Amino acid sequence: MPAEIASEAMLANTMFTGLTNQLDLYTSHTLAPGKYLAFATSQTFDASPESIDKLWRSRNRFTEVRVSPSAAAQVSLQPVTVE
Repeated sequence: MPAEIASEAMLANTMFTGLTNQLDLYTSHTLAPGKYLAFATSQTFDASPESIDKLWRSRNRFTEVRVSPSAAAQVSLQPVTVE
């Protein structure tokens, strides 16, 4: 999710998810330069108000990732529980 989002409504429209492969690696689609909050979890999420609320309240535990223009970013994440 972009780190600059200011509300739960914005989160619902800007988040993206993905699954890791058999090596626990995930490659995202191309991202615009900027700051993002990334996290790993075994939980599933959708755009329901309940899921968005849990993500919004947990965002302070996510990892900030900076994506520079024309660059690749790599981050290692430890799974978190989103409550």
